[in-house]
Amino acid sequence: MITFVLLLSYIGFSQSKEFVVLDATTKKPIDLVQLFYPSLGIGSISNGDGKVRIPFLENEIITSHVNYIEKKFTFDYLKQKDTLFLMPRTNQLDEVIIYNLDLKQKFKDILKKSFLSKYSTKKVIHNCTYKDSLAP
Repeated sequence: MITFVLLLSYIGFSQSKEFVVLDATTKKPIDLVQLFYPSLGIGSISNGDGKVRIPFLENEIITSHVNYIEKKFTFDYLKQKDTLFLMPRTNQLDEVIIYNLDLKQKFKDILKKSFLSKYSTKKVIHNCTYKDSLAP
């Protein structure tokens, strides 16, 4: 508990630094990039302009984004630079096969094989008799 309080006070009194996170190929800002100190468990997320303010500590920072390759930045690099460039990740999907499928007919076929073979959907009129008996 004491180390946690000391860590919070250290972070509270430490200086912060603003970074700009850009795409390495297009040089456009990237939003929602997570910058964090893995050893401390603290971090921040970049805004729509790619800017992020984070406490400046003598640890390495890891950047993470779903569309970009994760990258580590050392403290020495971060002292000299305030712009971080990330390389785009190529996300490749498995092969997609598209069929020309008539869903209405497929649904009818399924009904014929299961429901319609067990239960009749024809209109049925039942003739029944009713007898009212009065007890004397």
